[in-house]
This record gives sequence, C-alpha cells and structure tokens, in this order.
Amino acid sequence: MTAPTAKNLQLRRRAEAVIPAACTDTNRWRHYRTTIRNSSRAARGSYLWDVDGSRYLDLMCAYGPQLFGYAHAAIDDAAIERIRQGDPLTGPTEYMVSFAERMTALVTHAQWAMFCKNGTDATPWPWSRRAPIPAARPWFLAKGAYHGAAPWCTPRTTGTTPEDRANQLFCHYNDIESLEAAVARAGDDLAAIFASPFKHDALVDQALPDSRLCTPGPRALR
Repeated sequence: MTAPTAKNLQLRRRAEAVIPAACTDTNRWRHYRTTIRNSSRAARGSYLWDVDGSRYLDLMCAYGPQLFGYAHAAIDDAAIERIRQGDPLTGPTEYMVSFAERMTALVTHAQWAMFCKNGTDATPWPWSRRAPIPAARPWFLAKGAYHGAAPWCTPRTTGTTPEDRANQLFCHYNDIESLEAAVARAGDDLAAIFASPFKHDALVDQALPDSRLCTPGPRALR
C-alpha cells in the first residue's frame, strides 16, 4: 500500500470530522486506522482503485464475500434483477426458503440454515435464541478466533467488561486437548460450541484444519 496522497488525506479528514474513527464498520475501523489509508473508488475482478486512480490487488476479497471477483457480470445481473422486484421487502420471500432447502440438502448434518450479513450478526443468534439451555449458567465454547465485533466476542478486549465475556470458554484451533478440557470444565452446562471450517483470524497466519483430527478414531472428540 502506497502512502496516502493529498486527495486521500483530504477525504480522510472529512470523514474524521463527521464519522467516529472515520469508518462506520466496527470490524474495519481498526484496520482503517492502522493499515488501510487509501479510500476505494471502484473495483473489477481482483483489483481495487483508490480515489486517485491507483490500482491494488485485493488479497482480502472484500473481507471474504468477493470470491468470484468484483463486478462479475452474471452475479451482478442476477442481483440487479432481484432488486428490481423489490429490495428490501418487509417480509421473507420464497427465495429464502428455497435457498435454505438447498443448503440443508448440501450439508447432510445440517437441519437449519440462517442467513446473516456478517459474523457479528450470525454468532449471537444460535446461542441467544435457539441453544438449548440445560442450566442456569450455560457455557458457550469458542475457539480463540474472530467471531464478530460485538463486546462479547471481539478479539480485542479494549472497552469491554468482564461481564461482556462471561460464561465463555475458549480452546485453541487444531488442539483437541484444549477442546476436551473446555468441554469437561463446562460439564452439563455446555449450551453450544462454535466452530470454523478454517482458522481465519485477521492480521495473523491462517490455518487449515488438521486432517488427522477430522477422521473418526481414538482422537475424535468424545
């Protein structure tokens, strides 16, 4: 990333005057303060252009959703056609039901599908609204990773209180011993376990699951 130019700096100063931390996204503002110093103007394929016209290769894929690249014609055409029918609508549509049916058919052990726009929306939903609560003090087990930007789950604890993060136990990714220890500590009070298909923490090395832990056998979680 190149140094901010005069146009980028001017836009940044304008943002700081009217937007807290110059960014409305609670996940990205930390990065915007430290590493992302240029404002984006447009994108196509795997590239971004800033307000000065400089081009960058976006290795973040817009933090994940742009798996097929920016301005993908078929995807954009389908989205625009759906918007013409009405977006957003007050009530759910048949598209949501049919998509949930397809998702649960693809994932054989899944009975439900819930659609959210980010991790902060998705992670509180199962344990706060649907997790079976076996006791007055339920424990929620999560690997030490990013699960959202809310106070209870943010990796950075500045500005949070102990009560925000109460009733949580943590384990390390690809470390089944730490998982078993956390499950044992929770005992019958365990209400939910958070899992990720791979270690996707921001600003640290990512990691794939250890294949040895994915195979049923003596090391499988009891």
